[in-house]
Amino acid sequence: MAKNDKDLEKDLNKMLEEADAEDDTIVFVDDDGNEMEFVEIAYFDHKGKNYSALIPADEADEEDSEEECPLSFAEVVEDGEGYEHFEMIYEESLVDELFKVFLALPEAE
Repeated sequence: MAKNDKDLEKDLNKMLEEADAEDDTIVFVDDDGNEMEFVEIAYFDHKGKNYSALIPADEADEEDSEEECPLSFAEVVEDGEGYEHFEMIYEESLVDELFKVFLALPEAE
């Protein structure tokens, strides 16, 4: 069953509150050295790979925003030394697939 916009908004707000309590802020640095902060609102496995659902930190700080909140996904990749790094997902078909998986995630208790 597909979630309607109100249910999705409630789920995202709940995830934001939990993420805020846990301080799951991730900083990405682009090729020009610009920093972009994101809040991880979900971490999940799909087809044997780990992914994070992310929203911009400045969007997470805005309460009761009527605008859509941009959702991004990053693959969590572990190097050979046990460190993790994030690779943003830009391929539209994969983003769509991950969004469907994200919507189907059980609500955190």
